[in-house]
Amino acid sequence: SPIQRIFWSLHNPKGAQILILAADGGMGKSTLASKLVRCLYEQNTVSLILGDSAKSEMADPVSGKLLPYTPAYQTHSGFCKRLCMQLGVPYENDETAVKDIRRRLVDRNAVIVVDNLESVTQGDLLLQTLLRITGRDIRTIVTTRQVNNLLPHEKQFLLVLLHPLQNPEVVSKFVNWH
Repeated sequence: SPIQRIFWSLHNPKGAQILILAADGGMGKSTLASKLVRCLYEQNTVSLILGDSAKSEMADPVSGKLLPYTPAYQTHSGFCKRLCMQLGVPYENDETAVKDIRRRLVDRNAVIVVDNLESVTQGDLLLQTLLRITGRDIRTIVTTRQVNNLLPHEKQFLLVLLHPLQNPEVVSKFVNWH
């Protein structure tokens, strides 16, 4: 039921423009985001998937040690450059980039993914920029470990706080779904 409500919000033009998935590390934020994007794409709700991850380290699955990882962007400007590159528009500056991105997305159904927002310098500015880019047919899915300095009170945001699965029956259902 909660996932259906999230999916409805992303699928419906009256739903939230920006979905924020927040939880501690390893809770499944990125996994849930990728599942939602896959469902939106398979349902032909979106035809264009943009964005990337700001992840700066990853866990080695064998040793469990954290290893350095080169992020796709680390700043608000870096994210704007990344979107410009993905859309094939030249980057001049952030303000021009936002206008060019908006123009390129006219009459498109797209989802923008911002993974690991907590790793981005000026993450709050990035959220404000995303509000300017998103709209009826353009949605954003954001994952983060931190919810301070976010603007979830805005009606364009849907903040989802993930909690650990503790009931064995619920864990089994989640593993089967995954």
